[in-house]
Amino acid sequence: MISSGLSIDSPKISVVLCSFNCEKYIAEQLESIGAQSRKPYEIIISDDGSSDKTLAVIQDAVKNFDFTTNVYVNDVRRGVVSNFGSALSRCSGDYIALSDHDDIWEENKLETVATAIEERKSDVPTLYHADPLIIGSHGKVNSGSFMSESRITYPQPGEEWARLAFANYIPGCTMIFDAKMLPAVLPFPGQTIMHDWWIALIFSLAGNVSRLPHHLMRYRLHDSNTMGVNTVSRSFNLGKSVGFSSVAVSNLAASLSQAHSARQRLDQLGLAYPDALTDLLRLPDLSWWQRPWRLLRCHASRGNPFRFASTVYASLVLDKEIYNRGSFDYR
Repeated sequence: MISSGLSIDSPKISVVLCSFNCEKYIAEQLESIGAQSRKPYEIIISDDGSSDKTLAVIQDAVKNFDFTTNVYVNDVRRGVVSNFGSALSRCSGDYIALSDHDDIWEENKLETVATAIEERKSDVPTLYHADPLIIGSHGKVNSGSFMSESRITYPQPGEEWARLAFANYIPGCTMIFDAKMLPAVLPFPGQTIMHDWWIALIFSLAGNVSRLPHHLMRYRLHDSNTMGVNTVSRSFNLGKSVGFSSVAVSNLAASLSQAHSARQRLDQLGLAYPDALTDLLRLPDLSWWQRPWRLLRCHASRGNPFRFASTVYASLVLDKEIYNRGSFDYR
């Protein structure tokens, strides 16, 4: 572990960055974090056993940071979800900002969110996010943003949880959220599809999700992205290669399993969530012809007509026995 410096602001914002073999891009991202107009309270960097020059680049980039810097290196590969879970458990700030290793933050990102937090003055734990601009591997801004490239519309206020039950529209790298919700977030259960999806789902059910009308960062697309932008064409090509029915059913089953785990976690902590979640989770118990109506009644959607149609189709053919056995591959 490497440590240095200290700076204190209120609310204190911890930055969590997870790295793995990213020597090509991480210096630029760390530079953008170090140049923030409002400095982080701390940055937690968790490297998942990089075999390239990533650690050397990190050490050089953070040596002049004027805030607390902690760098950890995993003894064994954890994978993205577990690595973020470990890093989150080490945070001591009031709010947590997640960071990928290959993006670029605008210099006012933390200041803009901190201002929103102070203006909101709410006791409800809130997750803040904004739609990032898309850049290519060389850093040039493309024509659109994450949401426009995905062709996804935002859900109506109060219906965020119904969208997040089936699809994540909030990339983790855009999130800054209240650390008071960490007992509900951690540990990530085995049914977690991705760490950012799980976090957003928990906040949408038992806290609040607030979208800011700014482009606070640039989201880099390149050949090594873990997730990238899930465009309609990408989904269509995946369906052609492995089978539309297989993908749709597996995605629906995995989403319901993750949502079921979220309800269990909130029940354990005595946190309230929308009653409609319970109705939605009864979907596999319904007759096939009742399932589309349950989806509609709960305002369930994946953000555009193509994705919603695939979910409706999957609900018709979802096998209850297979669902009860669990273990699904979301694609």
